[in-house]
Amino acid sequence: MEKKFRTLSACLRRGRLSILFALLFALQTGYGTPAAALDAAAGISGQTCSATASGKVTDETGTPLSGVVVSDGRNCVATDKKGRYTLRCDPSATHLFISVPAGYETTGQQGFGSYPDFYVPIEPAAGKPGKLRADFRLRTVPQSQQNFTLLLVGDPQSDSDQQIVRYERETIADMKRTLGQAGTYTVAIALGDVVGRGDGQSHLKHKRVMGTLGVPYYATAGNHDKDAMDYSGETFSKALGPRWYSFNVGDVHFVCMDNVDSFEEQKKGAKYHAGFSDIQLEWLRQDLAFVGKDKMIFLYYHIPERDHTSHRNHDAVFSLIAPYENTVTACGHTHFFQPYMETEYGTSEYIMGAACGYFWRSHCAGDGVPNGYSVMTVSGTEITDAYFKGTGHSRDYQLRLYRGDDIFGSERASYTYGMGSDVILANVFFAGMGGKWKIEVFENGELSGEMEKMDPSIGDLWIRGYHTGVKSFPKKSASAPCHHLFSYKLKNPDAKVVVRATDPFGNTYTQDRITRAGDYGDATGEFLQFPAD
Repeated sequence: MEKKFRTLSACLRRGRLSILFALLFALQTGYGTPAAALDAAAGISGQTCSATASGKVTDETGTPLSGVVVSDGRNCVATDKKGRYTLRCDPSATHLFISVPAGYETTGQQGFGSYPDFYVPIEPAAGKPGKLRADFRLRTVPQSQQNFTLLLVGDPQSDSDQQIVRYERETIADMKRTLGQAGTYTVAIALGDVVGRGDGQSHLKHKRVMGTLGVPYYATAGNHDKDAMDYSGETFSKALGPRWYSFNVGDVHFVCMDNVDSFEEQKKGAKYHAGFSDIQLEWLRQDLAFVGKDKMIFLYYHIPERDHTSHRNHDAVFSLIAPYENTVTACGHTHFFQPYMETEYGTSEYIMGAACGYFWRSHCAGDGVPNGYSVMTVSGTEITDAYFKGTGHSRDYQLRLYRGDDIFGSERASYTYGMGSDVILANVFFAGMGGKWKIEVFENGELSGEMEKMDPSIGDLWIRGYHTGVKSFPKKSASAPCHHLFSYKLKNPDAKVVVRATDPFGNTYTQDRITRAGDYGDATGEFLQFPAD
């Protein structure tokens, strides 16, 4: 019978059996009950919880903390004045976790540096079936969280040990340098696709690297975190913790959700569908019941929502966060930067580019943006600064210029805008994020005019030329849109040109160097400077 159970679980994870067939399989083979078969279909294995969990939440001195929310991923309760809680766990629950309150943080997990220790796997106590004891100890944050720094990392997506090394020596090393300059409390978030492919050890290797950052670094489940492993997310959860959870910093309530909803098997592999499960929706309702409407909600997940009302429970989730003082969402997945406004609910969605760029094959993504991450400053319930940080580049490096008549690539594949030498183009990496940007052109020191945004489908032809023409990467390397490309027709084609970009927060960035055909230093990493080990 054990062999039959393993066969059933394996088939369900690969989408080879429907739920109905699973039920019939269970009854005909004598394997358990229909409920047990449904547990297998949900990817639940090992010890699930039909137990009552209880425990205490205290600070580093042992003082009880009241009002701390504890959850099993469906149900939420708050600790009483003695720091105690009792929670009847849902049968599908795999983790018990807390929503870290403002002013506190967890210790790091043993063996994993600063990776936050906010959860425990559900394992009823030996000799006490139906009972689970879990205590949580927090430490007081010594500095104010009213103003803090947030690092957002899209798609590390390492496929091998060599790429994990690049992630550590390039991305993490650069993030540490940024931390040293921040001077405020800092938290980091990986927006999914922590791994590209591999196994549970791949997740653990990333977890160790994330823990070297020195600040809380939270993880999000992406499609590759599932389809590279088991489709269910079970491997991700065992290594990196629950796939949905929340925590608080200052006046901001952070909410992580898993919107890689389901998979269906096809001839060329599994196709994923986006959306939020019913269990997550119920959890979110209960979680937000403990959050005052005067707080900012920062919701993050992996796949862009972009007014996708067809995504399961899209409207229900966004309706729940809409009444709050300020709502912001962030995601990754696309490997290109795109600002978006969720029109019906008035929520800004930051679609972030990838730390791995074009899958670690160069030092730029398909939209021409260098490999990197994003940095935000949050004051109270508002984002008061936000910028892109290219790994190995200075903060000031925010745009690249081209001539309209240059031809990029090689005889294998070449691209040109075909716009003439009197046209200047600017790829302004973070343009549109946070609100309206102004992109101005100066000719011989005099303001000439403002640049116009181009159709995103045109793309960054410089990086397309490098990826497909120089490196002979697949044609899909030349398909990424560029949502931050601008053009301007010069009054004097021979003028000394400077382009100035001003973001919504008043930061200005300038560029006078024009990247010409054959100049691929950004893509090869020629100009990069990484901190020494």
